[in-house]
This record gives sequence, C-alpha cells and structure tokens, in this order.
Amino acid sequence: IFAGLTVQENLRLAAIAGRFDEARLDWIFGLFPALKRFWLRPGGLLAAWCYQLFTVDPDVDAAVLALYAGPIDGDWPPERRILERAYADLPWPYAPVAAPAFTMTAAWTLAQALAYIGTWSAARRYAARTGHDAVAEAAPAIAAAWGDPNQPRTVRWPVHLRVGRLEAR
Repeated sequence: IFAGLTVQENLRLAAIAGRFDEARLDWIFGLFPALKRFWLRPGGLLAAWCYQLFTVDPDVDAAVLALYAGPIDGDWPPERRILERAYADLPWPYAPVAAPAFTMTAAWTLAQALAYIGTWSAARRYAARTGHDAVAEAAPAIAAAWGDPNQPRTVRWPVHLRVGRLEAR
C-alpha cells in the first residue's frame, strides 16, 4: 500500500501482473464493499499482519523447528524471511499505531499437525526438488515429542500486526 496513491491506484498496481477488469472489481467490491466508498481517496491506514511458526511445547517445538530450519529451509521463498521478522525490516512511512497482541489457537491431534505441516510450501518444494517427503521423515521425531497421537494438544500461532497511519500533510 502506497500512502500517496488512491485505493484505486493501489489496487491497479497490485494487479499489474494479473487481470484487472470490471468483473474482478465487482468481485473485490463484493468482498470489501467499503473500498467502493473510498475508491478515489488516498489510502491512510495500513495494517500488515502475519503469523509465525506454531508452538506446542519445547520438545514438539524443537522437533518441528528441526524440519522448518533444517532440510526444507532452503525451499522457503525469500519473502518468508519478511514474515519471520514480522515486517520489522520493511520501510514504514506511516506513524505507528499500537496494535494488540493476538494468538491463534487450535486443538489438534498429531495427524492434524502433520497434515498442516505438509501444506507448507517449502515442504512441497523440497519434495518436488528431491523426491523425498521431509515431513514423513521428520514425523517420528515430532511424534516422539508429541506423545499420545490421538490426544489433542493446544497449538498456538503468534500473530503479529504492524499498523501505521498516514500523517496529515
């Protein structure tokens, strides 16, 4: 989001590599009706959010981190590092706005946690690149740390917000 651009200009810039026609606009306005009201106004508030690697307990966390930062580490897109640092290194031309801390939680069994890990883009890229399933290879260590595989555990994702407001000129 560029503060000096209108909502329309920001969306057109974001869509530069894709389709931006009336049908797409109708779809966007259907999802976010307020955008139509502010279509020609400059954007003034940006809220960027991301969630981090999930946590369960120190033992499970260590086993998952061994996969995340181990064999599949080189298969994460470079932009992943921006999320890992919660946007802290990005230029931020906005006046900071305090945001509350959030945590997403779920109660998952081991199978659910492994299925989720299997959706990671780096795990899929690793498998395509090497022909090996890194999640399946890491599963015994994660299972040993997890304990009873049928016992749901609380899984937590820290959610980070970076919010800023365009100051009046």
